[in-house]
Amino acid sequence: MNTDYYFPTPIWWQDTSINLDPLRALCSKIKETDKGRQMSNFGGWQSNDILVGDHTATDEFCKFVEAQSIKCIQDFGYAPSTQLKVSNLWFSSNNDNAFNQVHNHAGAFISGTFYIDVPQSSGEIVFYRNSHEEYIISGAAPIVQHTAISGATCRYEPREARLVMFPGFLQHAVMPTPSKEDRVSMSFNMRIVNV
Repeated sequence: MNTDYYFPTPIWWQDTSINLDPLRALCSKIKETDKGRQMSNFGGWQSNDILVGDHTATDEFCKFVEAQSIKCIQDFGYAPSTQLKVSNLWFSSNNDNAFNQVHNHAGAFISGTFYIDVPQSSGEIVFYRNSHEEYIISGAAPIVQHTAISGATCRYEPREARLVMFPGFLQHAVMPTPSKEDRVSMSFNMRIVNV
């Protein structure tokens, strides 16, 4: 019997060689004056939005991410004139069992996270299947082997300079970081631009 896969949910990732020092320095500088905000985070710290043009270090990062996002455009089958542009970014710092509850990035076409500092014990990012599909699949019969079709979640381990990108609608969470050291990441949202 043949198997075709339709309607998959893409998650793109890449281990990079980006120089992390400018982003580390910027995060430390912002953290001195920005009390942060409460969004999906329980504990930890999350900066207010950073926009393109605010800082040289984040502008350089945006150029890198936008270049990588060509793969996303190609995978969706859009015209070559279609581009993804970063609309906003923010830093997050979790330690001492801080975590992020399940959420999505409303209004974003593609979202992502980039890891800057990763202590040995750090929370993974976890992606969740659509709850309607999960209800139907898990309620039909006992699952003895989780596959890409039957699995309800998937996890990505944080690593320094790792980039993870995903559709903004995809539900996700960040597991607790038990370390006393900060797990620092930068998240972002992207919008489609037709040129």
